[in-house]
Amino acid sequence: MIIDFHTHAYIDSLAKRAANAVPADSPYAPSFDCTISGLKSQMKASGIDKSVVLNIANKPENTVNVNNFAISLLNDPELIPFGSIHPYYKDYQSELARLKERGIVGIKFQPYTQKYYVNDKEAFKVYEYALNKGFILLFHCGYDLMIPGEFGNTAAFSEVAASFSGSKIIAAHLGGWKMWDDAMRLLPQTNIYVDCSFSFDFLSECEKVLGVFDETKILFGTDTPWSNPKKDIEMLQNLNISDDFKQKIFYKNALALLDS
Repeated sequence: MIIDFHTHAYIDSLAKRAANAVPADSPYAPSFDCTISGLKSQMKASGIDKSVVLNIANKPENTVNVNNFAISLLNDPELIPFGSIHPYYKDYQSELARLKERGIVGIKFQPYTQKYYVNDKEAFKVYEYALNKGFILLFHCGYDLMIPGEFGNTAAFSEVAASFSGSKIIAAHLGGWKMWDDAMRLLPQTNIYVDCSFSFDFLSECEKVLGVFDETKILFGTDTPWSNPKKDIEMLQNLNISDDFKQKIFYKNALALLDS
């Protein structure tokens, strides 16, 4: 079984715009057409059983519409949609209550596209409220390939992780895309989760990075359509780690987190 804990797909009216955001000749061009049907076709071709679909409210005023789309995916047994709350959305408590009532289990934060610093104290109020409601929180961590700045700086994110140590928090990209030294130094002791998305291609010593984290707190993720799932699956399968560890990453840890 394989659970991809980090994917993106869009409502049809926005999918073409998302697909065109990266030039077709780029090595990071989308691997499918950015639609839900495209994602599901890719899952079948790659042998992926379930995908967490991460939605992002890039502006406060977009929060409700983004979450409406997430809610619309709830009846698909192959998909686990996450909602999103912009940290500066004033009615976040009511929106989180709505998401909880409808059955959404997680919230995605992307400091670069949401244009806020991950350790902004105003955002801490949203994190705390969402965690108290039982949501899983997944954060983009590290640099962003397309957007300059350090909104999701791993050292800054470590303040979030330390403040909510042991909570249902996931640091994407193995704790910090191209900030892996900081991730290995600062995050393991906080006892949060990390996912592997968009990381294997950029690491010469994947086993070293994986080895500093708790084996039960590492999740498989691809960041598709900005990566190729088949390649990521193959790279994980070829790592010099035990088969049991691989199975934990591929699905066992995800099932345990989702059931918690």
